[in-house]
Amino acid sequence: MITFCNRQYREYGFLTGPAIWALLLGVLAMAVTACGSSPTTQQPSWLYRNTRAVIGGQVDVTVEITDNANQNSPIAVDLVVVYDEKLMDQLMGMTAGDWFAKRSQIRRDYLDGAGFDSWGWEWIPGQKVPVQKLPLKAAAIGGVVFAKFVTPGAHRSRINPFADVTIFLRENDFAVNIPNDILDNIEFLQD
Repeated sequence: MITFCNRQYREYGFLTGPAIWALLLGVLAMAVTACGSSPTTQQPSWLYRNTRAVIGGQVDVTVEITDNANQNSPIAVDLVVVYDEKLMDQLMGMTAGDWFAKRSQIRRDYLDGAGFDSWGWEWIPGQKVPVQKLPLKAAAIGGVVFAKFVTPGAHRSRINPFADVTIFLRENDFAVNIPNDILDNIEFLQD
């Protein structure tokens, strides 16, 4: 037995009562700081993103929609988080049209979220969308956003499933995680 601050503690090798408390406080401090943001970028810290990769967590999806998005038509958007390498390869070969036509069958092929999780929305041009908070499993290997536009094109974008996502829906296409000042100068999105 060891006495510390007038209390008796049992010895467990080098882990005495105070050492155990110090270890627990250290782990708690790391967990708290991992949830913070970097003060210069206001993006989640590297440690926080990598903690999500190990234990899961939550991903924030922010959406910005122009007033003339999808040539002034509603836009169906699906965000897919993938846990199966074969499925990820399959999805990267699909257009948004293929995904929306085949997603029911893909859901039947991968039961109970074994191969992927997906979330779907439909928004109208100019709509203000609150931040979507999605649960994240630790085993994700990739992510894909599909947007159903009336114009031809793949309308697919690969994403990092462990980072927060911003989707910019424009007149003829969309972009993911591109700052607005750069986005405004991209010609193909302003057609």
